[in-house]
Amino acid sequence: MDMVEDDGVYHSEQRRLRRRVQRRKKFAVGVAGLAALVAGAGYGVSAWQTARESTFVADAPGPVVTSTSRSSPKPAVVPTPAPKTSFRAKLPRLSAARQRTSPSPTPAPTTPPVRDEDVASAQISSLLRAPRTRPSGGVAAAGESIAVANERGPDGSTIRIVSARYDLTGRGARLWATDGGVPVGNARCTRNVRADGRSAAETRPGLLLCWRVTPDRSVVTVATRTGGSPAPVSSARLIERVWQRLA
Repeated sequence: MDMVEDDGVYHSEQRRLRRRVQRRKKFAVGVAGLAALVAGAGYGVSAWQTARESTFVADAPGPVVTSTSRSSPKPAVVPTPAPKTSFRAKLPRLSAARQRTSPSPTPAPTTPPVRDEDVASAQISSLLRAPRTRPSGGVAAAGESIAVANERGPDGSTIRIVSARYDLTGRGARLWATDGGVPVGNARCTRNVRADGRSAAETRPGLLLCWRVTPDRSVVTVATRTGGSPAPVSSARLIERVWQRLA
C-alpha cells in the first residue's frame, strides 16, 4: 500500500485512525440505544403486568384484602386462674348436737349362769308344789305324803329323790325335760332340760334327770356331779329301789 507523506505525516494512517474512532463511537451509541430499548421493553412489560394485576384485583368479587407492611400486634391472652375450691367447704357442717359424742350405751347386765345344783333344787321344789291328785281325780289323803331324800352315788354324784303314791309330774307336764329321754332299765333319763323361767333348752352334761311315773306312783331323781357327768345306771337303780317301797 502506497502512503503519501505530507509534512512528515502519513495521511492515510490518520484517516484509518479517525475511521476507527468513529466506528467505536457508533458502536457505543448502538449499545446504549440497545440498552435503552431493552430497558424500555422491560418497563413496558412490567407496566403491562402491573396493569393486568390491577385489573384482575378490581374485577374479582368479594372484599379486597390488602396487606400492610407491619402487622398489628395481637393482644396477649393472660390465662385466668381457676377459682380455688376449699375442701372444707364441700364438707357438710355438723350441728352442735351431732358433734357431741353420744354416750356409749350401758351394757345390759349379763345373767350369771345357773349352776346344775340350783337347777336340780328348783326342779324338786316345782314337783313339791304340784297339786296332790289321785288317779280318780280326787285329792290325795294327808297320809299320802311326798318323800324327799338325798343320796350319794357310786361315782360321787349327788342324787335328789322325790316320790309319791300319785303322779307328781302331771303326766310329765311338770318335768323340765325337753324330750322323752332314753330308757335306762324301767326309768327314762335325759340331760336336756329347760330351767324354770328360761325359754331356751339346755344340754347340761353335769346334770341328769330321770323318772318313772304311773297314775298311782311316781319317782323322780335329779343327779348332779361336779367335773363330770352322773351315771344313768346309778339313778335307775335308786328309782327301782324306791319304786318297790311304794308298792
